[in-house]
Amino acid sequence: HFVSDNVAAIVRKFNIDLLIKGIPENTKQETVIESDVLNCSAKSGCPILLVPEQFPYKPLEKIVYATDLRYCRQDVVRFLSKLAITFNASVLIANIAAKGLPFMENNYALDVFKDTIPHPASHDHFYFNNVRERDIPKAIDVLVNDMDTDLLVLVNHRYHFNELFGRVGPYVLPDYIRIPVLVFPS
Repeated sequence: HFVSDNVAAIVRKFNIDLLIKGIPENTKQETVIESDVLNCSAKSGCPILLVPEQFPYKPLEKIVYATDLRYCRQDVVRFLSKLAITFNASVLIANIAAKGLPFMENNYALDVFKDTIPHPASHDHFYFNNVRERDIPKAIDVLVNDMDTDLLVLVNHRYHFNELFGRVGPYVLPDYIRIPVLVFPS
């Protein structure tokens, strides 16, 4: 708790908006995310960008925010809007129904999506996909790899995060995710 308290104090003192952490591969060839890293993000209220050790630098062009639109967070959308404008990137909001919840019908999901984007000017950077796949790891694999995504966005300890990384730390980054992951505190 000492480290996360210190990080939280620094974030407040210097008005920091983003934490960045390199994620080394361990000896078992699994990429591990330590609980302390996520605790620092949670205590500071600051999102954390987890960058795999072997990730080659490239500009952000395609960002995917995997969420269930029923729980899509406006603070995440605002942050991603600023990021998209800064990098002239596109943001795909991938609506994947949370485990145990029904799939959203396309027209209804599109209406919810339109209500989710706060300013019409932001619509240029945002796109929508109503994902039918119920297997969240499989859906994320397709979104990340088949769509050549540069950044995956999740909310810590919520739905899709837990389905990918597990429910308790240390969390293991699946080997098919070789891109940075931006994790917002819950």
